[in-house]
Amino acid sequence: VGGALDSAAVERTEPLGRMRGRFIPFPSDESVRRVFSIHTDSQGRVIAANGRIGIYDGHQMRELPTPSGVHTGALAVDGQDRVWVGNHEDIGYFVETADGWVFTSVKPELPAGVTLPEIIWSVHCVGETVFFVGSHQVLVRT
Repeated sequence: VGGALDSAAVERTEPLGRMRGRFIPFPSDESVRRVFSIHTDSQGRVIAANGRIGIYDGHQMRELPTPSGVHTGALAVDGQDRVWVGNHEDIGYFVETADGWVFTSVKPELPAGVTLPEIIWSVHCVGETVFFVGSHQVLVRT
């Protein structure tokens, strides 16, 4: 499972090792100037959310469209390198395909009467279970 960036990750993974001693600017919205969530995938790419979603592979930055075009600050990477994201308009995951990154919404899976939180503070992946921690509830997808 992808984890938060730490110094041990820099030691053992590429392309993180190539980033040692460098500062990488992630794309940001003018109104959002901080990173809310940062993880790595099994290939060592750094994936961060700061209103936008940026993926850095050690050489170039790629920006993913945010679900519903809304600020996204919460993400996590699961054991299959799916990038799970959430905001107040949508929840779901990105997968990398031959044609690029594709978003799949899991919002239609919500039970009748359940709405998305006003704010999704964080996303956590534990095995096949994904937790979307919101402002007034936690949504659990198993």
